[in-house]
Amino acid sequence: MLRAVLDPRRWPLPGGCQICLAWGQDRLCRDCVTRFAPALDRCPRCALVLRAGACPDCLREPLPLDATVAAVDYGAPWDGLVHGLKYHARLSAGMALADLLAAAVRRSGVAMDGVQLLPVPLHPQRLAERGHNQAHEIARHLSRALGLRLPSPLVQRLADTPSQALAPDRQTRQQRLREAFALRAGASVAGQHWALVDDVMTTGATMSALAALLRRHGAASVQAWCVARTPRPTD
Repeated sequence: MLRAVLDPRRWPLPGGCQICLAWGQDRLCRDCVTRFAPALDRCPRCALVLRAGACPDCLREPLPLDATVAAVDYGAPWDGLVHGLKYHARLSAGMALADLLAAAVRRSGVAMDGVQLLPVPLHPQRLAERGHNQAHEIARHLSRALGLRLPSPLVQRLADTPSQALAPDRQTRQQRLREAFALRAGASVAGQHWALVDDVMTTGATMSALAALLRRHGAASVQAWCVARTPRPTD
């Protein structure tokens, strides 16, 4: 009972590791990062782990992104933090995930000059159900960690599409998302550099749809930054 009361994952401020509960100043201790978030050789375009040579997915059908950064592969223990943030408003988990992503962005060497953050928007109904947008929570802390601008929401989600992991194929996913997003009235992205932020990138269809929207409106570059990347089924 006492351990549950002292669980730092229940607190809004840092006070211990979100994974192992070890007491300290960091939201993720060094041991857990070393064990569960090793630096992997990832494709700079889609962030899938490279096994040998060029990325077969990007050779076959590259995503319309200038770069993609992922901190970890989606799985334990990170899925627990993502779930806690997304469905239980565990905002301290969002801070820890943002720390993890910030370190990955710095390590990747991607361009950050003039980059602005755009969290993947939720449909209003989904936002009302959860009370928060997990992507925005991550982006909010990421902007502070990296010193990047997080403007007021520029994109709205018009359709509450089902989970992309449930779609049977990429063509279906793309069709579902083609008209799911739109710029808000009066918003401008022309000539600007953007990094799309989300908790998990599964197929890349959502990020691709947003990137296509920004490019149609004149964005100079579009990257995708996600905490976790779903690995290839064969991994």
